[in-house]
Amino acid sequence: MLSGVQVSYISSFLILPLCLIICCDVESKRDTSVGGNLVKKGIEKPVVSIPVVIPDGSVIHSSSQMDVSDDIDIDIDIKIDTLLSTFELSEQEIEAVQYIRLVLADESIGKKEGYATYDDDKFYTLLTDLGSNRLREIIAFHLKIINLKEDARAEVSKMLSGINEGLRQRVKKAFINYEKYYSVYLKSLFDAPRSKDVYNKFIKSSDSNFIGIKNEVIGIIEDGTLYAGKLSEKELDIVAYMRNVLTNPNILSGTVYKEYSKIEFYDLLRQLGHDKLKDIINVSLMTFQTRREALTAIMDIKREEAKKPLMKELYAYDNEYPSYLKGLFGGATLDDVYRNIMDSDYAKNFTDIRDEALAVKLGEDQYSAHLSSSELEVLDSIRLAVTGPLVDDKDKATYNYIKFYDFLSRLGVDKVREIVINAQKTFMAIDAAKVAIESVRFAKLQRDLKDGLSSELTSYSRALKEAFFKLTPNDVYRAVMSLDYSARFEKITSDASSIWK
Repeated sequence: MLSGVQVSYISSFLILPLCLIICCDVESKRDTSVGGNLVKKGIEKPVVSIPVVIPDGSVIHSSSQMDVSDDIDIDIDIKIDTLLSTFELSEQEIEAVQYIRLVLADESIGKKEGYATYDDDKFYTLLTDLGSNRLREIIAFHLKIINLKEDARAEVSKMLSGINEGLRQRVKKAFINYEKYYSVYLKSLFDAPRSKDVYNKFIKSSDSNFIGIKNEVIGIIEDGTLYAGKLSEKELDIVAYMRNVLTNPNILSGTVYKEYSKIEFYDLLRQLGHDKLKDIINVSLMTFQTRREALTAIMDIKREEAKKPLMKELYAYDNEYPSYLKGLFGGATLDDVYRNIMDSDYAKNFTDIRDEALAVKLGEDQYSAHLSSSELEVLDSIRLAVTGPLVDDKDKATYNYIKFYDFLSRLGVDKVREIVINAQKTFMAIDAAKVAIESVRFAKLQRDLKDGLSSELTSYSRALKEAFFKLTPNDVYRAVMSLDYSARFEKITSDASSIWK
């Protein structure tokens, strides 16, 4: 469609404290709705150390405390047990398979990412196709992650005796969010059409996202001890997040930006002083708060096809934020660092996503009973053209989405549907032109065609915008109904199709 965000999906990675910030508000709303069928009793769970984005997935508990549902078909259980016995797996390896089975069967895990859920038959087929040797390699990767968690838990347990209950809860939450992330990550590795593809994903995967668990949790304890009574729990989460970003050599590696040691980081905070430290923490808190609002707005949208591009955009900004933040701390002086952060406005990216999601939801609320899903998509594209600025025509960017839908209500449902159906021809032609251009193999010709398409899209956007600035609703209706750019885009399709592929 006309103004869809062109962002390829990335399995983004941010740091654990972001998970704490993102997940903590969601947990209370969803403790009975996600993963409930898997959980027999709660346990502590682990932490992620290097940059990861943890989607708000369900909590999965260790295999020893998982309760296999009574509803699982006995016959398939026997088949799986028999198969595993032929593989001659150890008891620990069998427990690992049971853990993986429950993760893959939980629809709530990786739901937003669209990861495949396995029923019993599909899981049995996977095991059969993998065979003993490849399954053992997958299990070995899983057990390596579990051992990292247990090693961290053992080390951290030695430090818990002298800390207060609030800090204990933060450590517990860190372990919970670690395993949340791991369950989603594990399911992503199994999201492949064939067993050999699953195996290849495991072979190419790395434990680098998990090897710093111990240092991560120790850092949380150190922060909590150093700033006890001075910073709130959420503020401590931000300090941990900043520390992990600034001390991580993988973020902006090979650039001019300073990489801090842990000592240098805490020295920086000391030099900033309490008031300025609170100021920069509040900037990040606002960013994460706006992100939560954006995610909530996206999840309120009914149509999955409308959610998907917004989620991709959200994850893209998640992925970029660590580098952005590290760049802000690259100032030459302490004043430069403080000024960089206070002048930054990364939250606007999430504000824009939130407002777009709210606009999509408002359109659904008002017209889902009258328009099909594809027609609602056309209406979204018309709205984006009318409410968005043109590069050389910024004075026309006076509509917001609320005013847009208020104006449509004055037209009436029947006329709105006529406008949508009329515009749909053009948007279908736009989509066809995009597909045709992508099939052109010659780079220069493809660029020329894309330039032509971009020019026509700008012309059509301007025409839609100008039509909505007529004096009366009836004038707008007549102006929009007179627009038909489909022939222009059909010509681009024809030109692209005529080129030898």
